[in-house]
Amino acid sequence: PKPINQVKLAWCLMNSKARTVPASKYMLMLTEAHELLEPLATRAWVGNDKVDFITALARNRLITVQMKQAKNSFDLEDCAQKYQHLVEVIQSRPAFEGWLGPMTLVVLSACKADLGHYSEALDSYIAAEQSFRNNGLGSHSEMFYALVGQYQILCTLDRWAEAEEVAQRAINFQ
Repeated sequence: PKPINQVKLAWCLMNSKARTVPASKYMLMLTEAHELLEPLATRAWVGNDKVDFITALARNRLITVQMKQAKNSFDLEDCAQKYQHLVEVIQSRPAFEGWLGPMTLVVLSACKADLGHYSEALDSYIAAEQSFRNNGLGSHSEMFYALVGQYQILCTLDRWAEAEEVAQRAINFQ
């Protein structure tokens, strides 16, 4: 019944896809995650940092579910716009836990990469890495995804020397 537990359960449902879970069952799990998150993610900002943090986290997770459910580039563009707006809200709320902003930038980056907007995705991954570092979270687990994302985009853009440097940072990540 606690909102944070609803968010955690939804996240588990979204991330529980294994090779043994048929796609149809996974889509049902995403639907269940969506149903858990939507009431929390659509509530209004109330000005209470603890409550609003859960709302922001639920919005982040709901958009991620929607991204996984996306059927076309229009849906992905909608997700990218929602992530961008959420990044701006989080940046305006310095009392939120420091990992939420850069983590949202990481998923925004992945969304932009899925859309083929590689330069924008790379910029977002770099901003996420810098934000983790600025918040004293250079060893946060999500930082690894910012590095791997940068590496993948740099490879896609045939920027091999830069990719190699980022790969080395990811390998040495602790």
